[in-house]
Amino acid sequence: MSSKMQALGGLAMITALLSACSGGGVDMGNVQSLQMVKADAFPQPTIADMSASSRPFRLGPFDVLNIDVYGAPELSQKEVQVDASGR
Repeated sequence: MSSKMQALGGLAMITALLSACSGGGVDMGNVQSLQMVKADAFPQPTIADMSASSRPFRLGPFDVLNIDVYGAPELSQKEVQVDASGR
């Protein structure tokens, strides 16, 4: 494929993406809990906003972890799988 055709294809893709983004607002339906506020105001927090989850996150057998330690590539591993015993 020529570079001119590739450029036209790329331009067509960008145009399609931008036109999809320029549509009007999204119909949210009848959402009772949605509260619209001014851009410089925040709603008061609710009790649910301040309470922690009652269930802690736990790793289980065969979970896959992606480990990346910033600035220490020797400590970084792309993927580590928890074994069957959960270790």
